[in-house]
Amino acid sequence: MQLEVRKRYDVDTWYYSFNHEKQRHRGWLRPVSAMNRREAAAELKRIMADAVSGVRVIGRELDFHAIIDDYMEYLEQHKPGTYRSAKSLVMIAKQHFGKRPTKADIVEYQKARRREGVTGASINRELSYCRAAVNRAIRQEIAKSNPFDNFQKFKETARMRYLTKDEIKRLFQAIEYHTEQCEHLRDIVVIAICSGMRKREILTIHRDEVDFEFGTITKQGDMTKNGEVKVVPMTDEMARIVRSRLNKNKSGFVFENPKTGEAITDIKHSFATVVKAAGIENFRFHDLRHTFATYALLASRDIRTVQVLLGHKTLKMTERYTHVLSNHKFDVVIQASKELLGKAIETS
Repeated sequence: MQLEVRKRYDVDTWYYSFNHEKQRHRGWLRPVSAMNRREAAAELKRIMADAVSGVRVIGRELDFHAIIDDYMEYLEQHKPGTYRSAKSLVMIAKQHFGKRPTKADIVEYQKARRREGVTGASINRELSYCRAAVNRAIRQEIAKSNPFDNFQKFKETARMRYLTKDEIKRLFQAIEYHTEQCEHLRDIVVIAICSGMRKREILTIHRDEVDFEFGTITKQGDMTKNGEVKVVPMTDEMARIVRSRLNKNKSGFVFENPKTGEAITDIKHSFATVVKAAGIENFRFHDLRHTFATYALLASRDIRTVQVLLGHKTLKMTERYTHVLSNHKFDVVIQASKELLGKAIETS
């Protein structure tokens, strides 16, 4: 009989192996974080008893709550970006569901969340994380089926809010007025508008990621949403900001929290303050990324280049911005018509 800890998907997990009637039985139990040695030994004893009695040997299926806990531990260690996004959403789902969710439970969950005023898109995200958690448990052979497969999703409408040129002007005027509240804010917003980088990507810019010779910022896969390396070109203004701040900060972070010596973690309140002061409605920080994408596509007419700059895995994700090209064509037609008609009227 053998019971030991081995790495499974980079997580310390109990592994067992034993022989019975010239047949070898081996498999995985729960991670070390969810089961101590005494519990693992008791579980192995049950499995061996099943083997002796002729019952097909299989590890005990985890309940949903344990699956979620294991999944979150995995994300925290190996996908910190996803962990931060999923943490609150998955915990909400864990509070609603019992240990054995059914398809009917999922439908009731959707109804309950809607009554709470949660958007369909957010509910879709919550259930997608639950599905991913159970799928991982299935791959580990500690779950057999996934009740979250093929759940009925709410229809989503892609958010396409971006700043007009007048709103951009008003936003920077408000930032200038409120500089004392957050001295980082102007520079962060400039980088967001000039690069389309996500907030976390900006706040964690480090000296090691910056190449002034080639004028780029390189974010490794563990710091990007899609897990792939992302190379961001720097404008002259971005380079000036980065260089100036790195010269002042000892930690190596461009946007340093002087109290902790680490990167600042959020600017939610200060950004909300200046947006309100600027009289801009229905706007959040992530919409600065939409602003960059919209104007970049309008300037270049090159959707594939914009796709690369945004770090989209598929072209379909970038295509939602193409409506601005249609709108621009319409404006061109109107302007051309005015000029042509004006000349015609003048010569008549």
